Amino acid sequence: MMRRALKITILLVVFTVLSMAAVAWAEVFTAVRLPYDGGWYRGEAIYRVATALERSNRFESGYYAIYAATGRPGTTYSFGLRFEDELNRKVKVTLYDRWPLDAAAKPYDLPMGPVLKGQKNTLRYRWRFRLSPRSPEGDLFILVEAHTRGELRRAAFRHRVQLLSPAVEPKDLLGRGVTYLRGPQNFMLAAENQTDGEIYQVLIPADEAYRRRMLVAGQGQIPGDLIRNGDFQAGLLHWQRMTRDETRSSGFSLGPNGLRLQSKEEDFRAGLYQKLYADVRDARSLWLEIGFRILAETAGGACDTDTPVFVTICYEDRQGKAHCADRAFRRAWTTLPLRAGCPEKKRVRKGRWEYLTEDLTRLSPPPAIIRTLSIAGGGPIGRDAEIREIHLVKRGGDEW
Repeated sequence: MMRRALKITILLVVFTVLSMAAVAWAEVFTAVRLPYDGGWYRGEAIYRVATALERSNRFESGYYAIYAATGRPGTTYSFGLRFEDELNRKVKVTLYDRWPLDAAAKPYDLPMGPVLKGQKNTLRYRWRFRLSPRSPEGDLFILVEAHTRGELRRAAFRHRVQLLSPAVEPKDLLGRGVTYLRGPQNFMLAAENQTDGEIYQVLIPADEAYRRRMLVAGQGQIPGDLIRNGDFQAGLLHWQRMTRDETRSSGFSLGPNGLRLQSKEEDFRAGLYQKLYADVRDARSLWLEIGFRILAETAGGACDTDTPVFVTICYEDRQGKAHCADRAFRRAWTTLPLRAGCPEKKRVRKGRWEYLTEDLTRLSPPPAIIRTLSIAGGGPIGRDAEIREIHLVKRGGDEW
């Protein structure tokens, strides 16, 4: 028995030396959720050793990185990839209708030529693809993989990626040397593609996470963000309480994960708001972004904002008509089963961090002036939620 154990130990040591930074596919995967802002984000594809079963399911040993994005029916996307050119390296990019390692996942291999040669011996790819109007809403996944021939194995395949939606029309980029490769034009997501959070983790890109951690008072702002101190790193600076009733508990507090909303008194809703009065008529996109999780929830009643977390935006359209109070834009999130006839309410999983986005230029009518934005929660005693960050990011038509 000891000789067998010693033999196994020696084999493991030899395998570790040969594989260097390689890790097993069976380990928990991390998917990076890309913003839609068109920024270039650092990516690292890690070397992974495929088992016989995975090799039979089209996966080989190589460098792999998985990116996630929220897919919406009828939406166009532009995905970009750039990396240093090396003759003995083969790179491949694939769209998936659900988690790529799911046995039922359907792949779509994106074309890899022609390619745009950049400065410093870099290759640049840009693809355009579109979700079918009949596709359900859910997560779409992009797998970047690299394989080498006769090269000493490295710790990671470093690259940059970008995602933009809605995609810029090629006719609007004449003279900029941009070549778009054609991806699927009616890509269908799986009807049930929300994989259990225990199987993989969803993060934001490393440089985006670093940038957002640095967004404290006086140290910068996400380009185009109309919200000040949206990650609450500067406390309640720029935020105002929704109620001035000092006889009741505030219902919110600040902690290591940002803003916390808790129901301490029956049917008392509390939260924060900002006065913006921002002109967004020239916006090509206006992304509401929110990262939050619901820790506890008791049974609710009303259809719209009777939830642990809800956002309300008061705005004016191009005709100067106000969309406030009962006509305001609202989104509410719950962990409980949804009632019929509640389009403003969405269901999420209890205890799991969610990072959700929505383009407000697609409202009917779209906003021209954003007056105020509020984030609140409450209701029956026992509700508890944390808001890590909230942003309202405006992108102009001339930005890439």
